Amino acid sequence: MELHETITYRIQKRIPWGALRKNLPTVNSVYVAGNCLNRSNPNDIDLFPTRKDDFDSYGFEKVLSKTPNALTVREDGTIIQLCNYHWDDLRDLVDSFDFAHVQIGAKIDIRHSVVEDIYYSDNWLLAHQIESTWFTGSAFPLSSLLRANKYIAREDFAGKSYIPSILDIITAIVTRGFTNYTDFKDQLDAVDLGLLPEDLSDINRDNLMKLFEALRRDK
Repeated sequence: MELHETITYRIQKRIPWGALRKNLPTVNSVYVAGNCLNRSNPNDIDLFPTRKDDFDSYGFEKVLSKTPNALTVREDGTIIQLCNYHWDDLRDLVDSFDFAHVQIGAKIDIRHSVVEDIYYSDNWLLAHQIESTWFTGSAFPLSSLLRANKYIAREDFAGKSYIPSILDIITAIVTRGFTNYTDFKDQLDAVDLGLLPEDLSDINRDNLMKLFEALRRDK
């Protein structure tokens, strides 16, 4: 089976089309992207808006968590994340993802249950050929540092190949720094992308402020 056909089949089987039509009545198309399109059965389905305000209103009632960056709901036995992370173009969205093995996405028409477009990066192709992953860069490296632990636990990295990625992420954080406190807050807000509230409960706020003071650029 052709690769596009395989991915299309996964999408058709995994997307709760009826639930999306019912609970997003004003939305025509969304992006579905990331690990939920890979081979293993996903923990959740990550959806991204094709228009910035697409997820401002919704009819979902079984809300599991709500953060500034994502609404997580359960519908028809499927966990869905509506991510407030907007790009106009599918390719730009996917290329912004921070690890090679999740750089895949599709644009889907939820009104007609149709897959309109599929895109995966060269990084994604290579990652699945060699059965490993690596850090590809990020506008939010602080978030990537926490997400890396999840991928290490899932054995998405081959052996100890995660070590260079961890060092690359730390380098990205230190090199980037924080322009000011507003920028620091934006970076912290991005930390909860793909994480549940309990994952953040043990973060020491005093240590976070020490990090800000060490890397702030407006002193």
